[in-house]
Order: sequence, then C-alpha cells, then structure tokens
Amino acid sequence: MEELVILEQKRKKCFIFFLCGIAGIIIGVISFVISFVSNGSLALASLFLLIIPGIVFIAIGTMKFNSLEKEFKNKCMGKIVNDIIPGAKYFPKLGIPLHEIYSYKLLKKGDREYIEDLIQGEINGVKFRTCDLKLEERRVHHNSNGGTTVTYVPYFTGRFFEFDFNKTFKGDLILTENSMIKPLGMQKINLESEEFNKKFKTFAKDEFSAFYVLTPQFMMALLDLEKTNPGAISISINSNKMAIALNNNRDTFSLKMNQEITDYVFQSFKKDMSVINQIVEELSLNNKIFKEEY
Repeated sequence: MEELVILEQKRKKCFIFFLCGIAGIIIGVISFVISFVSNGSLALASLFLLIIPGIVFIAIGTMKFNSLEKEFKNKCMGKIVNDIIPGAKYFPKLGIPLHEIYSYKLLKKGDREYIEDLIQGEINGVKFRTCDLKLEERRVHHNSNGGTTVTYVPYFTGRFFEFDFNKTFKGDLILTENSMIKPLGMQKINLESEEFNKKFKTFAKDEFSAFYVLTPQFMMALLDLEKTNPGAISISINSNKMAIALNNNRDTFSLKMNQEITDYVFQSFKKDMSVINQIVEELSLNNKIFKEEY
C-alpha cells in the first residue's frame, strides 16, 4: 500500500530527529561535566553547541510525529473503520459527550478529561458509539517548606462503548470489577453463578431487575467477553442502553514513533475494532425477542 510506504518514510524522519536530539543531549551532558571539571569555559560551549540543539531536535521530531499521527487518522482510520463495520463513521477529534458518559454511573468525574476517536454506526440493527477516554485526578502535595506541587494522575485510560440494548426495563443495573464503585440507591446482588459473583460485583435497585437481565447465557457471554479483553470492565444497563467502560491503559489508535508503520499496525487496529462486533454478537444485542418493558 503506497500510503503505508509514505507514512513510514515520514515516521523514520521524525525518529531520526528524535534520536539525534537524544544523542546530542547525552554527548553534551558528558562534555559539559568533563569540561566543567577541567576547563569551565568549554562547559558553556557544550551547553550551546550540543544540549540546546538536542532539545530543539527532540521538539521538532515530536511535533512532526504528532502531525504525522493526525495525517494517519484523517487519511487511513476511516478506511480501517469501514473495512470492519461498513457505514460506520469516524471522528478523530470527537468523543461521546462527557455528561452522557457520567450518566451511566460507572466513572467518577475527572479533574482533567480527554476524549477522542469517536466511532459510531450500526451492526445488525444495533446502534453503537465508542470513543477513547482518559480521566485524571488532581492531587496536591505539600512539602516541609510550605510549598505545594500539583500533579494529575490518570485513573481511567481506555475505551468507552454505548450500545442499544434488547431488553427495555425500568431501572438501573451496574456490573463492575472495580471494588471502589458503590452506586447510591442500589443494592449489591448475589447471583446464582459463583464464577460470575467472583468476577463482577452486581448492583441493582432490586433483585428482579438483575435476574430479568442477567440470564445464565448472558452471564456466560459477559465472562467470555471479560476473558478476551484485558483490563478492568464495568457495565451499566439503563433503560434500553448498555454502556461498557474498558480500563485497559491504552490509547487505542495511537501510532508509536519507534514502531514501523506496516500492515501489522493496520491489522492490530482492525483487531481493536473487532471488539465492537464481538460485543454485539456474543451478547446477542441484535436479538429483539426480549424487547419489551416489565
């Protein structure tokens, strides 16, 4: 594929800039230390001739690579998405609105929030939306001198999914591997499957809501889904929608400067995309037989 060749050539140039910058800084630091010990005047020359240019080269390489990644998403990701899910649309700079994500009660509100790589479409009559999501918590540290430092720590980095659900019911149902989630106004439910109870904590307003949705077949499908997707999974079912938060510490469709852009990269992105099909098929979301309210 000609596009792959062109993108790979650009990636190599970015990586060369970056490596030259690293090399310049390392050699500059060594020269600075040696010169400072033996002759202070040469130390300043090392700073200006090697270290500062090295920093500039790293900045140029990083900026060029960020531009390359935007080009890749704009030119190639739409084609990859349509290869896996015909008719689906891809928006690299958009995501599911954050207020809608939080409405599923799976995630606490972040102090810093990032969304991107929105994909939306339909599979066998099941509408879906999915996007990359990163949430960070603000932490303030106080030192002995009375000063403070502020850091932002990621607590969710992964993918958020929303699907049409084939059982319309009045109530909320939350399944989570995260022991920190304790939804207000909901009770913890123990189900008949010990294997399921060990893997997921189930919360509902009443037992009937849980047993209505979580049939033995559906629980088995959820366990299979969890086994094949590394990371912590949380699931919320509300009215006729199902949301899945997959905290796998990954930026799904991100290129790496030190990794060749080959067909393998395309195939790995297609594999990530196939999770959407897997969810629809394994959980039988296109099965309308139970599409009724209780």
